[in-house]
Amino acid sequence: MPVPGRNDPCPCGSGKKYKRCCLGKDQVRSRPAGEPSPLENRATPTLGERLGEFAVGKEFVHHNVLGLALLWGDGRLAPSKKAFERFVFGDDARQVFIPYLIYDLTFPPNQPSIAGLFLERHGPSMTGEERAWLEARRCSVLKPFEVIGVRLDEGLLLKDLWSGQTVWVKERLATHQIAQWDLLVARLAAEPGKPVEMEQGAFLLPQDARQELLEMLRVERKSRRQPDDVTLFRELAPVLTLFWQKYAIFRPLPDMRNMDGDPMVFVTQDFEVLDRPALLSALASDPSMQAGDDAGSYRWVRPDEDGGLITLGHLRIVGGRLVVETNSRKRAGALRRRIERHTGGNAVRFEKSRSQSFKAAMRRHEKTPPQEKDRGGEGVKSLLLASRITNSKDLAPVLASPRGAGAPARRFEGPPSRAAADGHIVRRPQRVAAAPKAPIPGRHARPARAPAKQGTCPQRPAVLEGASPQSP
Repeated sequence: MPVPGRNDPCPCGSGKKYKRCCLGKDQVRSRPAGEPSPLENRATPTLGERLGEFAVGKEFVHHNVLGLALLWGDGRLAPSKKAFERFVFGDDARQVFIPYLIYDLTFPPNQPSIAGLFLERHGPSMTGEERAWLEARRCSVLKPFEVIGVRLDEGLLLKDLWSGQTVWVKERLATHQIAQWDLLVARLAAEPGKPVEMEQGAFLLPQDARQELLEMLRVERKSRRQPDDVTLFRELAPVLTLFWQKYAIFRPLPDMRNMDGDPMVFVTQDFEVLDRPALLSALASDPSMQAGDDAGSYRWVRPDEDGGLITLGHLRIVGGRLVVETNSRKRAGALRRRIERHTGGNAVRFEKSRSQSFKAAMRRHEKTPPQEKDRGGEGVKSLLLASRITNSKDLAPVLASPRGAGAPARRFEGPPSRAAADGHIVRRPQRVAAAPKAPIPGRHARPARAPAKQGTCPQRPAVLEGASPQSP
């Protein structure tokens, strides 16, 4: 009897897919005696998957729609509706949205979060380790940090920009993606007796956003008057993501120019080769032409002040054609005249020229659909794949209401940029010079808070419990 595929109907006749029915039992029967199950020795084998499936159930459809509208706003910072949709339903934004949906969003406002409801309903059947894992993440919030130190493959030393205290975070991938003094917005989770860990959905802001961000946090703290920082930053998540949109995702492109000060325009010129030996001889005799590594390729260069060479253009002989590429119209014209002068106008004949501005090239690149990457952690990838919110039509009922169904007022406008995903940290497009240090709020002494009530999140200090004793 042929072995059925995972998605084929189960041969037992139950009507379910094979993977949902008898696959597990067949694998147990076919496994040699004494060989451990692949699920054995796993502390929390399906907790993330169960939580993900719970969050995308019919009971929480309105949570998904409302959460998208609250967290991302109405897209007024985006250059177009399509650009906003590509961002909101892209992988980078989903990694930020999923923890917000599960741990932060409460609907109605006086009800527990999805994680809180899951804990109420399934807590009695959970192990102590599972409960500790979920409690740590249920009490995590997005907060801004400054990267004080980086140890490759070990972790990060972060300074909480709100409290001014530091925390050592065990992390591997991010140590290769961010550098000292980066401005990081992240969600940290600390289980008792374990190192602090950074959850998915962290993103970077340029240093020129620091001053405005701190001022915004001070204003929001005074206006909201929340009893604790956990509640405050749950409400401020849309403010932090709005800064991400303004300063990274939809930040306007700079005015790009080459070393001569010419506007950056990619120009390609095609010539028909009439006399190949004469063309090769002319290029070889021109001191500004350097032969490349590939046969028939050349660089148009000039010396710089330090004795080096500046590349002004590239030439390639492909079959019966000469292809010339430069990064400005001025250089394109100069190179065409040079080629025609050195060849005497008999070795090549100009055919056509095509050009594309830097901004047009970036827009074309953005329209290319990115490869879908599976970066889900702790089973939450099932939530990404099973999400019922797939396009902007699902947002229509919420976005049609005033200010996006209670979304916080937007305090600034701003036009577009782009950020690329690199691991689970969203990398900013370019490094910006550090701005002057702003005063750190919260340095003054605060009165001691009463012990947290049952089911609420404790007010952890910035140096969270579980911090590595070997932290720098």
